[in-house]
Amino acid sequence: MPIAFDIDRRRNLVFEVHAGHVTLEDYARRLAAITTHPDYYPGIRFLADLSAMTGFENDPVGMMALQAKLAEVLAGVTEDIFSVIIAPHPVAQKALAMLRGSWEGQRIPVVYRIVADAEMAADLLALPPESVRERLDALHRRLAPPAEEDEPLPRAG
Repeated sequence: MPIAFDIDRRRNLVFEVHAGHVTLEDYARRLAAITTHPDYYPGIRFLADLSAMTGFENDPVGMMALQAKLAEVLAGVTEDIFSVIIAPHPVAQKALAMLRGSWEGQRIPVVYRIVADAEMAADLLALPPESVRERLDALHRRLAPPAEEDEPLPRAG
C-alpha cells in the first residue's frame, strides 16, 4: 500500500505519508486502518506528507462515496479537525483539490493548512521540526522498496 501512518496519541496527531501512485482502494484501506486503530479517535489532528506522491486515481465520484463514509465516522465531531498537508508539487496539489472538492455537501469539519515542507508543518503544529522530519522519514522508509545489497536507502523528503 502506498500510504503509511502512525498515530501519536500524546501529540494528538496522525502522521501519514503517501508515495507513488495512490488509488481509491489505497485511500479506502487507509481510512479503514486509521479509523479502526485503537489509538484513533474522532477529532485527532492529521499531518499528511504528499511529497512522494507521483500520481493518483482521478475519480471524483468515487472519492465522494469514500468521503460520505468518513462523514458517518465523524458525525459526532463538533470541533474542527486540524489537518496539515505537505503538498509541494502539482500532482499532490491536484490530488488534494479532488479530495477537498469531494467534501462539498458533506458535514466534515476539517480545516486544511497546505504547506511546502516538514518545517512549515512543524511550525503550524507547534512541534520540533527535527521530530516531525524523523517521524515522516521513518514512514517513508516503510514504503521504500528494499535496497540492493551495499546500496544505501534513498532519503525521503
